[in-house]
Amino acid sequence: MGLGKVIVTGACGFLGTRICLAFADAGHRIIGLDRVAKGGAGIADYRQVDLPSGAFGDVLAAEQPSLVIHAAGPASVAGSVAGPLADFEGSVRIHAHVLDAVRRNAPEARVITLSSAAVYGNPQSLPIAEDSILAPISPYGYHKVLCETLLKEYYTVYGVQSAALRIFSAYGAGLRRQLLWDVCEKATAGEVRLFGTGEETRDFIHADDVARACLAIAEGAPMHGEPYNVASGDETTVREVAERLVGEIAQGLPIHFTGEVRLGDPLRWQADISSVRALGFQPRVSLAEGVADYATWYESLRG
Repeated sequence: MGLGKVIVTGACGFLGTRICLAFADAGHRIIGLDRVAKGGAGIADYRQVDLPSGAFGDVLAAEQPSLVIHAAGPASVAGSVAGPLADFEGSVRIHAHVLDAVRRNAPEARVITLSSAAVYGNPQSLPIAEDSILAPISPYGYHKVLCETLLKEYYTVYGVQSAALRIFSAYGAGLRRQLLWDVCEKATAGEVRLFGTGEETRDFIHADDVARACLAIAEGAPMHGEPYNVASGDETTVREVAERLVGEIAQGLPIHFTGEVRLGDPLRWQADISSVRALGFQPRVSLAEGVADYATWYESLRG
């Protein structure tokens, strides 16, 4: 992909921020959109837009970007279980508005959307390839399947070029939710009690690597509405990650698991990342390095 304008929705979010920086470093001009009042690093031109909004179409028409990265939307499995309609509205409804705005105002722009490994649910075998059966077990996962279906619809019917990133367990400094944040908060309080048995597995990928994978897909993917697994390719137990993190911030503190699996939580994940590797992507941040960096960031919040 030649250097050009890139619009990023959700530009101030956890992954949106890293994506803006990666694309800016690669020489692209970043137009960031988010509902908050102020943009972040790497953004050349920031617009406060609360999707869905006609203002998004106006920005597309005026700027004619070469690429739109849709990184806005809810990112909580537990939140989707508690409020499935709100998750649908923030995910599927807004995604449809984004694609239709591109179709009408900047039809030559390509679209990358952030999907999730939640589309797979509990896979029948590991590692999980992109052609594995989609069997989500949470509203969040079902809604990501619908978003991917919209990509195929707009490519097949209208020719809008697109691709989806099926992101596995993304983490990194700045993420104030999910496993690592939960462990840090509980360790600070003096007791770490977590759901599950600890033997559940995830495929953790650092946010900086997610951004690099997005760049590789933007530069080399055919953009026919196809998905790409974005992960490290390594299977790691929840217990191992929790122990690594507690060792960094509260050494010697025991970790207790309740044995209760929360609704929507998968048992085992490991991705086949051969498709994105074929585009030149290679994970760079090791789990040990990423966890240590997260612990340092968390400690900095406590002064």
